[in-house]
Amino acid sequence: MIALNTEAHVNQGRWLAVCPVCSVGLHLARGPRTVGRRFVYQGGPCFGCQYPLTVGWPDHADLIDETLRRRLPINRNWSPNETIEQLEAENGVWL
Repeated sequence: MIALNTEAHVNQGRWLAVCPVCSVGLHLARGPRTVGRRFVYQGGPCFGCQYPLTVGWPDHADLIDETLRRRLPINRNWSPNETIEQLEAENGVWL
C-alpha cells in the first residue's frame, strides 16, 4: 500500500497530522523518527482507515516551537500556511 501524504500542524501545542482519507487526527512525536522534512508515522497505520501516512514537516519546526512556547497552551496553534512573522505578530496579541 502506498503511503499517503499529509502536512504537520500544531494545535494547542501538539504536533498533529490529519489523515487525508478519513480525517482522523494523529499525534506526532518530534525526535529521531524525523528525517529532514519527512516523518513516517511510526505508530502504525491511520487509526481510521489503516493507510500508512508520510507527514511533511516544516523546515523551521524548532523555530515554530520556540515562538509558540511563549503562549498559553490553548493558544499554541500553527498551520502550514502561517509564517514565523505572522506567529510573532500574533504573540503580540496573545501575550
